Amino acid sequence: MFRNVVKTPPLNPLPQAQHAESHGRPITKRPELFQRMDQERPGSDAEVSPSSPLPSPLPLSLPCKPAGVAFQQCQLCVSNGESLEFARSHRLKDDIGRVICPVLRKYTCPYCLATGDHAHTKSYCPMVNPSGKRAAAIAVQLKNTPRNASGRSRKQ
Repeated sequence: MFRNVVKTPPLNPLPQAQHAESHGRPITKRPELFQRMDQERPGSDAEVSPSSPLPSPLPLSLPCKPAGVAFQQCQLCVSNGESLEFARSHRLKDDIGRVICPVLRKYTCPYCLATGDHAHTKSYCPMVNPSGKRAAAIAVQLKNTPRNASGRSRKQ
């Protein structure tokens, strides 16, 4: 029954010695390109001694104000009539695009209920289409199509 089974060779045949030396690193025909990480990277485990200080950790977030740039004020707070001292104490968003204005972070959009990092005013809500009308729910939009899910025509 299984007499005509043909075994195919592996797609990338390599000598057994090369498999044993790889230890999870990429296998290449030019092994000099891939040296051990602890030999070429300063500050690796091989070079750290108990008396040497650990390298300083990277900051967890980007700074709110780039160096050398005048600090901007939160335009939302200015337009809402907040004091200039309060409006100049922060910006609307940080460099990554997260909302950092405390007033806007507390606000909840009445259309999509977004708040916090994704907070926005009603005029910037993605649920409102450009004509200013609130977008209908998906179920309502689908019920207004000429055919139903099975492809039959809807009764009007």
